[in-house]
This record gives sequence, structure tokens and C-alpha cells, in this order.
Amino acid sequence: MEKKRKSRLQRIKGLIAHRKAFRNFVKNNKMISSFINYRHITHDLDKLLMFLFLPVSTEKIRKIHKKKAKHHNLEVDNTIDILDVIESIIDFEVARETKDNSKLTAKEWVQYIYDRKEISETLYRDYQFVLKGLRLTE
Repeated sequence: MEKKRKSRLQRIKGLIAHRKAFRNFVKNNKMISSFINYRHITHDLDKLLMFLFLPVSTEKIRKIHKKKAKHHNLEVDNTIDILDVIESIIDFEVARETKDNSKLTAKEWVQYIYDRKEISETLYRDYQFVLKGLRLTE
């Protein structure tokens, strides 16, 4: 029991660090900070609240989050919101700073999921547009 509690506490600390890195990325990028507004406050907040208050497994929390969070479900209803694309790119760019299992840059991640046919050509172009706008293509 103690090991699970420690693991959960480590996940909460890691998630807080991830949210802080996300917020800092937005605040330090003047081009997007004015129109992505509340996203840096709400990013992965559902996940944090589930870890804090729901007595369910980490895997269940991840599944719920990935199913409900718009930045993880960009092509579900055939509409793509550019703010969700931006949030998704920032999410993966800062993940490599805060998560042990995320070593790819956002640019590398986009290419990886495109090569594996996990995203459409349209979403790939949107990702490329955002990567360029955020100056993450170098």
C-alpha cells in the first residue's frame, strides 16, 4: 500500500511540474500568450483532480483523460480547433522536460505519429503550421 501511495504522490508532483512547464512556455511565448489565455490554467487539470480525489488506477485516469481532453482527441468529430492543436504541441514539447518517458521534441513527435498513420494529412499540416508559428521547427 505504501508503495502505491508514493507512486501516486510522485505522479501528482510530476503532473504539477508538467503544468508549471506548460504555463511557463505559454507565458514566455508572447505570440500565443494573448490568445491561448485560459488553456495554461486548465491544461491537465482534470487529470490532477482525478489523481487527488478518485480512488482509481493510474491507467484508468490516463484513459479517462485521453478520452475527454480535447488536445488528445483532435480528429474525433472531424473538426479541428487550432487552440487544441497548439495545446497539444505545447503539451508534447514540455513533456520531455517533465516526464521520463517523453524524450521526443514536439516536431519529432508529430513526425512519428504521422509516419505511423495515427493522424490525417490535414492534422499533420495543422501541426506543421503551429510548429512553425511557435518556432519549433529548427
